[in-house]
Amino acid sequence: MRSMLLVLTLTGCSGDFWGTGTDPNADKPHDNDTGNADSGGGGDTDTDTGGDTDTDSAGDTDTGGDTDPEQVDDDGDGVTEAEGDCDDTDGDVSPDESETPYNGADDDCDPATADDDLDNDGYDLADDCDDTDNGISPEQTEHPYNGDDDDCDPRTPDDDVDGDGYERVDDCDDKDADANPDAAEVTTDGVDNDCDGDTDEAFEVATVDVTGDMGNPSAIGVDTTGTVHLVYRDGDLGTLRYLADDGSGWSAATEIISDTEVGESLDLVVDGADQLQIAYTWRSGSYTDLWFGWMDAAGVWDTGYYVDGYSSSASASIGHYVSIDVDSDNLPSFAYYDATYLVPVLADYTSFGVAIYTDIDVWWYWTYATGYFTTLAIDSEDYDHVAWFDDNALGSEAQYSDFNESTVNETIAADGWYTSLALQSDDTACVAYQDSTRADLIYACRDAASQTWSPTTIDSTGSVGSYAQLAYDSADQPWIAYYDASNGDLKVATLEAGTWATWTVDSDGDVGVAPSIAVGPSDEVVVSYYDVTNGALKVATANE
Repeated sequence: MRSMLLVLTLTGCSGDFWGTGTDPNADKPHDNDTGNADSGGGGDTDTDTGGDTDTDSAGDTDTGGDTDPEQVDDDGDGVTEAEGDCDDTDGDVSPDESETPYNGADDDCDPATADDDLDNDGYDLADDCDDTDNGISPEQTEHPYNGDDDDCDPRTPDDDVDGDGYERVDDCDDKDADANPDAAEVTTDGVDNDCDGDTDEAFEVATVDVTGDMGNPSAIGVDTTGTVHLVYRDGDLGTLRYLADDGSGWSAATEIISDTEVGESLDLVVDGADQLQIAYTWRSGSYTDLWFGWMDAAGVWDTGYYVDGYSSSASASIGHYVSIDVDSDNLPSFAYYDATYLVPVLADYTSFGVAIYTDIDVWWYWTYATGYFTTLAIDSEDYDHVAWFDDNALGSEAQYSDFNESTVNETIAADGWYTSLALQSDDTACVAYQDSTRADLIYACRDAASQTWSPTTIDSTGSVGSYAQLAYDSADQPWIAYYDASNGDLKVATLEAGTWATWTVDSDGDVGVAPSIAVGPSDEVVVSYYDVTNGALKVATANE
């Protein structure tokens, strides 16, 4: 019974399934006939043959026919979605395009082509300082000197690793901030602190004027600010020039006396007011006179003051080996050699502005010279002390006069020339000189009570000790600059903790003639000297 009802139900519905009633001649949609009332042959009201309401020939609701949208190139780039266009709304995106990194688009429609993190190191451009090199990223370790910021951290240096301001090309040790071209050499640490190729050298050497035949002679001094002053002779023009170094480097050379044939003998002193006082010879024709000048603390020069010569002493040649010092009133005294009368002379300027002239050596033979290598120092009570070489018939010797004790012609040592006198802080007189027979460097100090001298040989290797120059630091430590004639070198000696030490300061060619030495307020030792080989003025400065 249930089977029959089912059959009847299906049969009853068959006529209404197509929505045409029971007319057996009714038109069926999409059958391409024209058996209905529309012009398209379908059971609808449009003009096509489909059972829809649009005007195309497809049975759908668009006007583009039945074409699949994926087959249509909507963005006009020549590639459809079906052909692989991953964004058919953007004409710049298709498989025919090249990937443009970092624009956020898959330009070439290939997910395997990176738009960011091109080097595949795990860091996008925002965090990767070089997205083309997978060896560079924030997780890498910096490798110095390769030119790359390996760890993407500008604070990690690729060069100048020690942060001393010098890159490796100029820094002899880029791991030690205390070793660089601006560092001072430490003479006891086994390190080339100043990167000059030498280790623990006692002095730094610089050529300060090589524009002609410069620096024979020269005179050097240091004021209370530590500024180094240099006066020296231009051998080509016969004039005097001036240089200074305030710690920032040497100034340009200035010609301070343009008259010719000046300064064949020359000395200077920095007085208590930081004025630079100079003594120099001036040769005119067959006459040589001694002259004086000064530079005030503002740097203004005043020169051309007559000290001694033919008009005052009837000497045609005077002022040789001149040595100058000042008293507590900054008034100068001069010791020098009179080549006409073959005697040493002292000129002491008083507060009245006049000089007192004294022949220092009162016993001499007229046919033998005395007074070579005159050297002067003024003590704390403003008394003059003078030493010199007496080459007389009874035997050559270094002699000394003390105008505090009225001591004259006291013998220091036989055969002592190239004398240089300096006073210790307690006014003890000491000299450095060369033994003219043995060609050794000698140092001697005077015992005031016994009026005797105690010579000590400092250097006896070869012919040494000529042009000796002596100065003291604040601890009364002696410093002696001298010439090694055997090797053509500048040498310096000092006494420290009871032991003498000597250094070859400069051995580049024939150097070290006519040195001048000074010690500054911080015990800085400086030496000026003549480079014979190059005709140049050089300066050596002691390291710590």
